[in-house]
Amino acid sequence: MEKPLFKLSLNLYMNERQPQPSNPEPSPIDEVRSKEGLATVLDEIGIVSVERFSKPSRNNVFVGQDEAGKQYIIKLYLDAPDSRNKYAHTEVICYTELGEQLPFPPLVTASEEDGYLVTEFVELNDLENTKEGIDSVMDLLENKFAAISAPSLLGDSEELYEIKLPVKIRELFELGIITRDEASEARAVMEAARDKIMSGHRVFSHQDLIRENIKRGSDGNLVLIDPEFARQDVLEYDAVSLWADLAEEPELADHLARRFNESKKFDSSLFRPLAIRRCVEILRGLARRGKQDIPFGQKHSRLLKGLLAQK
Repeated sequence: MEKPLFKLSLNLYMNERQPQPSNPEPSPIDEVRSKEGLATVLDEIGIVSVERFSKPSRNNVFVGQDEAGKQYIIKLYLDAPDSRNKYAHTEVICYTELGEQLPFPPLVTASEEDGYLVTEFVELNDLENTKEGIDSVMDLLENKFAAISAPSLLGDSEELYEIKLPVKIRELFELGIITRDEASEARAVMEAARDKIMSGHRVFSHQDLIRENIKRGSDGNLVLIDPEFARQDVLEYDAVSLWADLAEEPELADHLARRFNESKKFDSSLFRPLAIRRCVEILRGLARRGKQDIPFGQKHSRLLKGLLAQK
């Protein structure tokens, strides 16, 4: 006997409502070994196990271990050509050309073409939130960064100050993050400082020198991580970036500002315009991903408004 039509329809509906089998997530070691050229490298190193790194939002970072228990950091870059070209190129330069001059984790191997980087695993501790900790970073800037020209890295250009920053400022106004008057003040400050910034001496710049990317190794020395945004820039930019990161800890922020103003390596007149630039770049980057309201974004929004209120 044929089933009633309504029962057939109900059966079809219920079948459609059943959860469809999904492809299982690849294991970390399979995901890493699937990267072109990397399986051979892992075999040569002797890595036998891989785990995803626990740091939030770092799904492309893994920890590998060999049979003797030695650990390695394995970083995979996005497959999108523009992302790979931009970030892999920059970070590979930092490790291969500047690794002996700057305190990055020891490089094992890297391939810009295939989009991966392998370094030795280094036990890292957070940078201490003290004046001594801040001084150690400022010492690094004045004594190391200031002496490295890094010609292989891209540099900022007049286009940044003439076109890109004004566009970002306008977009922050359109998003309601800053007012029209604040946008006008930001453009005026950057315009007034442009020539002095462009004539400044270019050196290595991490471009994201916040406490999250500055660690203390087990030997007590500083270790820098994630230099994927590095470029040539004026020395002042990294110092100002760290100051912005400290903005809600007034004692440390004021200590850094005093150190900045007293140093012969920094031009104190660039502090405010570069701090405005840093906040604009951070907020525009977050806004593009709809994340301007996260605590990091809110901190830079308050800081930007404070900077623009100064006349």
